[in-house]
Amino acid sequence: TLASTAGGVQLVTDDSTDSWFRTTDSVTLEGNATARAALDKGAKTMAVLVGNNPYTLGCAGAAAAYFAANGGTVTATVQFPYAPSATYDYAADLASASAGAPDAIYLVPHPAVGISFLKAWTAAGTGRFSGRWYLNEDLSTPAIPANVGVAAVEGIRGVKPAGNAAAYATMLAAFTAAYGTTAGNPTIPRVAETYDAVYLMALAMVQAGTTTDVDALRTALRAVANPPGTVVGPGQFAQAIALIQAGTDINYEGASGTCDFDDQGNVDPPMAEWELQSGNFTVLRTFSP
Repeated sequence: TLASTAGGVQLVTDDSTDSWFRTTDSVTLEGNATARAALDKGAKTMAVLVGNNPYTLGCAGAAAAYFAANGGTVTATVQFPYAPSATYDYAADLASASAGAPDAIYLVPHPAVGISFLKAWTAAGTGRFSGRWYLNEDLSTPAIPANVGVAAVEGIRGVKPAGNAAAYATMLAAFTAAYGTTAGNPTIPRVAETYDAVYLMALAMVQAGTTTDVDALRTALRAVANPPGTVVGPGQFAQAIALIQAGTDINYEGASGTCDFDDQGNVDPPMAEWELQSGNFTVLRTFSP
């Protein structure tokens, strides 16, 4: 199985047959990278606001463990319902997380809930948190400045996979050529990872010469995704097939970034720390935690 959206730890740690692969970064990598970013900025204390969902809990747990293991103190972990609610008191949870004035708050919710928290933060009389926000990767969406306000979210930071700008642009152009501009939004989180998963599975089937032999497909996935080999990517499917059929090794580099699978089926992409600047998600650096 090749997953494009499942970042949970158990997906691969409970896999004893090397049958699960994923193109998305793991919750461990996302949480560790966020904690590393906060520590590098000088944060000594951090609170966590997290939705009750396996993915978000995994990111939050990894961040808290990494932060504590590297000299920081987690002042609070406040859990809330993952699903959006028009009646939930987000301001109360924000006040709990803000108690003691931590240097940073890591916000790990459903995107719509993230907007609710940030709106509560900007509202008058809610005990505005004065430290630095770090948002989980699924909040790196234009919906944040659009719904909370460009000025209000200035300086908020987060971490996400660095990706591959040229390959990503090729994917977007292909989407527009095939479906126009009204069929959907290909820039939302996990579209690139899904694109790469489909691409890699198709290449692996050609490499293996089968669609049903699990052992052959497992070997073929690493063969087409990992170095060494001629680098191919989005927009080069026909070229990649021709190389495989000629017996030439290939190394697929995707729209989501490097898609090299380790011995557990994980990818380990470099991470990009971003900051909201005038409503734009500006990359400050690329690093590995």
